[in-house]
Amino acid sequence: MLDYNEGLNAYRRNNEWRRSVIDHYERNLRYLVSTARRAGVPVILMRPPSNLRNCPPFKSEHREQLTRAETKLWHELIIEAKSHCRNDPATSIRLLRKSMDIDDQHAATWYELGKCHDALGEHQAARESYLQAREQDICPLRILQPMEQALVRLARERSVPLIDVHELLESRTRNRILGGFHLVDHIHPSFESHQLIANALIEQMCVQGMLCPQTTWHSDAAELYRQHFESLDSLYFFKGQQTLDSLRAWTQGRADGPPLEARIPHVTE
Repeated sequence: MLDYNEGLNAYRRNNEWRRSVIDHYERNLRYLVSTARRAGVPVILMRPPSNLRNCPPFKSEHREQLTRAETKLWHELIIEAKSHCRNDPATSIRLLRKSMDIDDQHAATWYELGKCHDALGEHQAARESYLQAREQDICPLRILQPMEQALVRLARERSVPLIDVHELLESRTRNRILGGFHLVDHIHPSFESHQLIANALIEQMCVQGMLCPQTTWHSDAAELYRQHFESLDSLYFFKGQQTLDSLRAWTQGRADGPPLEARIPHVTE
């Protein structure tokens, strides 16, 4: 839907649609693993990473049946909370929590709460709030928790190796909240993160007996990574920045495709 200009407007909260998408995702996973195994193809699953700290929700929406009075009070609390976020984050947290007594399904509010906890050094509370912001996102371009659980469940039931890429990268952050240092946008890894993922994949392939590299492979790989990086010219990075800018516009529903037409059905979560 984001291939259409203003495509973000097509996304609405629809819990039934959300559940069906999640169920379809798990069925696809099971089908892929079964098909690969029947063909004798080894499988390694990966839990994809999510930018929690530096990626606000793509779209927020109020809960259903919010009255006019509740909406007015909610807005007043949010405005006051934002006025304190820089100099008094503790007060902002109190006000944001109060607004959540009215509506706890607004994704951006959870993200603001995470930022306030972050400012106070309350990193576990910040991470939990960022995760809630991801889960409440009306346009969830990052994997949802039930999908992560489906991955783990399938890996356990079918004895399929699973590399937790999110944990791999997050374990290298200072406060254990994955953000923009390791990911260049909402999900895509940086150069260094891609190298870490490649090494983790090789190590898992060794565990599974798929290959047996030389004992010096870590240092050999590091040297090859360095040589490849140094071989990239300025045009490569310029084109990369263009691609990244286009991707960011796409996530905001500002694609260069045709205008969104009324006949296109509403899609949600």
